[in-house]
Amino acid sequence: MRRIFRKRREGKNASTIIPISTRLKDDYVPVADRMKLAVSQVYDPELPVNIYDLGLIYKLDFADASGQATVLMTLTAPNCPSADLILEMVRSIIRMIPEVRDVEVEVTWDPPWEPEMISDAAKLQMGLI
Repeated sequence: MRRIFRKRREGKNASTIIPISTRLKDDYVPVADRMKLAVSQVYDPELPVNIYDLGLIYKLDFADASGQATVLMTLTAPNCPSADLILEMVRSIIRMIPEVRDVEVEVTWDPPWEPEMISDAAKLQMGLI
């Protein structure tokens, strides 16, 4: 699955299409922001919403000195059948950021995920509001 973004660039068309892989390599954007962008491209296979907007991402950290990226997240349920797939997708897309040398994804159940954690944009997309 390839995602694209529209981004304004000086001297070019106002809506130049830029692939996500290029956006993740844009060193004018802080690594933390690119990590957020990266996890926003990972969708729960059972829901039409990305895991960031679902509220599954609790914390994103990046250590400049070591190149270590750390993701603290949860899943919608402890017995989530897509858990391994989601975690591997998170690792893979964050590895696309050139400054990242290693990725650690930690799953926590504290606090447990609740539907109230879904962003308003995602609720609207899912028809919940």
